Amino acid sequence: MTLDVFKAVEPMLSRALTINAFGLGEPFLSPHFMPILRRSRALNADAVVFCSTNGVTYSERTITAVVAVRLVNVLFVNVAGATE
Repeated sequence: MTLDVFKAVEPMLSRALTINAFGLGEPFLSPHFMPILRRSRALNADAVVFCSTNGVTYSERTITAVVAVRLVNVLFVNVAGATE
């Protein structure tokens, strides 16, 4: 999602009960993902934020920020296709 698209839905976020912060593909590959998470949290600290990731594309710094600031309530780590 681009920041322009996010700005179009931003007015609705203050009333959202849940925010699904993922779709098709790996969300942490987007350079806009962390700013979108931060802005979503600023607009609605009470919403439950879900995110799904494969767990290999983000840095230690990124995941620390996600956890420390509680940007995401539920983090699904997908291991589909993993081998021994």
